[in-house]
Amino acid sequence: MAETILQTRAKVYVTRTVPQRGLDILLQGCNVSMWNSEERVPRGELLHSVSGVDGILCMRSDQIDREVLDAAGPSLRAVATMSTMTDHIDVKECNRRDIRVLASPNQSTVGLADLTLALILLAWKTSNEAPYLDNCNLQNGTVSTVCLKNLCNKTFGIYGLTILGHSVAQRLKELGVTNIIAADYLYNKLTCSSDIEIVSWKELITRSDVLCICVQHDNNPPEVFSKEVFQQMKNTAIIVDCQNGNAMSYADLYEALRGGDIAAAGINDCNQEPVPFRYPLAGLHNCVFLPQTDERLYDQRHKLSMTVATSLKNALYAQDQNKEVC
Repeated sequence: MAETILQTRAKVYVTRTVPQRGLDILLQGCNVSMWNSEERVPRGELLHSVSGVDGILCMRSDQIDREVLDAAGPSLRAVATMSTMTDHIDVKECNRRDIRVLASPNQSTVGLADLTLALILLAWKTSNEAPYLDNCNLQNGTVSTVCLKNLCNKTFGIYGLTILGHSVAQRLKELGVTNIIAADYLYNKLTCSSDIEIVSWKELITRSDVLCICVQHDNNPPEVFSKEVFQQMKNTAIIVDCQNGNAMSYADLYEALRGGDIAAAGINDCNQEPVPFRYPLAGLHNCVFLPQTDERLYDQRHKLSMTVATSLKNALYAQDQNKEVC
């Protein structure tokens, strides 16, 4: 029979408001303190609040570096992020201190590629360039391949030939698209199949009729898609932000869409953090989001928070399998 030992509940600090279902899971076994705001926790507040905690649940915009780990002290055993990426966490230092690092599970790149195609159609439908799409079935992001084939003569640009970038390119090729170009700030190091043309950054933004941002990491300069870039793009172009990353200046995107520098935009809003400038962007006729309903977005974020919270709670009590939390 397992011995029952009274123990102190683990202390967890959450750097942002998270959906209640995830919070409820943490509260089952932990004492939780939280920065109760949708805005990023101030650095000083973060350093003060993590003192003595066993776990941290953070967001992608929070830098969990050596300074934060020092502030938390030797009690810290796990850092969980609501992001699929861990480049905002000093993983090497965490490993040295035997601190577990937990990330949100990756969404299927095939699913993201299909979502990107839906965003392309939804965004194109809002532009003046697509009168022939009026009768397409776009309800809930479902698109007709017949509709997509109407775009086959366009030039599709891909920023970042990541796994997602290759998946998007493959789906486009399956639909008969022949003009696919790709680049990022490391464009000269990219490798791809012979039917994707590697071009310079300048060519990517000036030639693309549809430009898909497929970077899955922060290993690139932030907000490279800014006012100056939008002004160099075709005024009939559409841009699709596949993962709501740091490559886009959403304030500049808003001005570009309002001012006619580009025709339309599609944004994946399935991630853990709200899209900056979302409400002004949502008020524009030529900017679309997926999921398209608050209910579906609510459901996505609750499921994600529950997954990450469960992983964090399990990690904190992994060494206490024979102990009962009181």
